[in-house]
Amino acid sequence: MHPRSPGSLPPLSKEDEELLQAISESMESGDSSTSLQLRRSFAVTTSPLSSAVTSSERRKKTIGRWMRARRNDNTVLLTYQGAVYLHQKPIDVRARDVRSLGNGEYINDVIINLVLRMMWTAMGSERSRQVHIFPPYFFTALRENGYNKVKKWYPAGLFTRTYLVVPVHENYHWFLVIVRLHPTILILSFDSMGHDRFQACACMQRFLVMAAFDQKPEERVYFPARKRLFRTVKAPLQTNYVDCGLYALHFSKLFLGNPRCFVGERVPTFCSEEGRENELWGMSSMVSREGLLNILYDIC
Repeated sequence: MHPRSPGSLPPLSKEDEELLQAISESMESGDSSTSLQLRRSFAVTTSPLSSAVTSSERRKKTIGRWMRARRNDNTVLLTYQGAVYLHQKPIDVRARDVRSLGNGEYINDVIINLVLRMMWTAMGSERSRQVHIFPPYFFTALRENGYNKVKKWYPAGLFTRTYLVVPVHENYHWFLVIVRLHPTILILSFDSMGHDRFQACACMQRFLVMAAFDQKPEERVYFPARKRLFRTVKAPLQTNYVDCGLYALHFSKLFLGNPRCFVGERVPTFCSEEGRENELWGMSSMVSREGLLNILYDIC
């Protein structure tokens, strides 16, 4: 073996020499079968890490493109219906809806509706039968046009449910109303701005009185029309003027995770323990705008 001079390449092994010879012969002869075999021999396998990086980059580019969409862009990015047993119409999410998840933007009704539908579906068929979640436009129509406008918008057997969830949008602000129908009637409002929402709760109470009267005589549920059945829950306050939608969704998530505990026992505890609101309400787990964008990407 000849000594290797400084800077020279190391000698090739016998296998490398044979491989180079095969490459040369393939290039000269144009033998496609040999070329294919060589390409397979030199194929670069993608490691899980590089695959994750590629996926992450693709995710960022896609979400970035969504966020750059024009405010009037009606391109449908995804359609979501949720579980079939919920008997709900599909939700079309357009580019302009996704833009509302940008920093400094007010989350719009389509995103609120979508996330609530996903939460409802996640409850499973048995637990979801205890709850009915109204779409965000329900309360607006009820308040502005009265009961006759919405009397066909709720399902038959509404009063067989135990809880009703009503997202409310008033004056560029989202808050939540939850109705407990059984065993005793209670209407609760959750507002991250700390306002009393007696008017919204009273509106829901009037709706329940009229909806109960509309049932078949043998299915009617009687509500006291004049007795006040509602109260305001002292909920954590938002730290800016645009994240009300995130807070309303967080309150919904807590409730749907354990309705009986949330409306029965936990609310008085939350109201009485000053200074521990963030801990007791699990605010560290509140979904972020980025988190919602990632959820949208995953279901696309």
